[in-house]
Amino acid sequence: MLKGGLRIWQTNDGALIPSAIDVEWVYSLSFSPDNSILALGSAGGLIILLETEKYEVLRYWEAHSWIVDDLTFSPDGMLLASVSRDKTFGLWQASDGKQMYKMSGKSDEPYLGLSSVAYSPDGKYIAVGASYGLIYLFTIDSNLEISQDKEWEAEEQGRNVNDLAFSRDGSILASASYSGVEFWAMPDCSLLKKIKQVPGWLTFSSDGTLLMMGNQFWTVK
Repeated sequence: MLKGGLRIWQTNDGALIPSAIDVEWVYSLSFSPDNSILALGSAGGLIILLETEKYEVLRYWEAHSWIVDDLTFSPDGMLLASVSRDKTFGLWQASDGKQMYKMSGKSDEPYLGLSSVAYSPDGKYIAVGASYGLIYLFTIDSNLEISQDKEWEAEEQGRNVNDLAFSRDGSILASASYSGVEFWAMPDCSLLKKIKQVPGWLTFSSDGTLLMMGNQFWTVK
């Protein structure tokens, strides 16, 4: 989370890139696949798109009524998926912010919403994790029609699904919660394996052979 502005550093020397952007608390961010756009999710529910030449605002819109906890671009960069603590999942056109789809979660608890979102590498699936332990899987067809395909309990104690990540070939969906990391076979979502007591965020390596969980690297077999 960042308060009072956006800070971006160069990876080669750690130098701070100047930016005049002044935003409220930033809870989530995502670069487009071609790195030309940076999307920000704010505490107040705004999605803000910046171009990455000078980090100036391209457009913004009111996507949710509360914190945007996670967002991600589609593999072609045309769509942007977001989830919020207001219990909604939204799919947006990146070009103009037009809403393509909206879904509301099921929890009646005031502070339990949708917490994580991930696109499959082929763009056919979107996985959404909830802070009450569920995962939802959505299918997107060639006409950009989206439908909810599956829903299942990923966290046995009903706690937060912190992060989601698809393997590079799209055959595995990994989910992280406070009790560990689960691996699900796609597209039937059957449980392949669970590693307990390894909390953290997830990133697959570019060749798909390693998975970073928190500060640990694990071999994917």
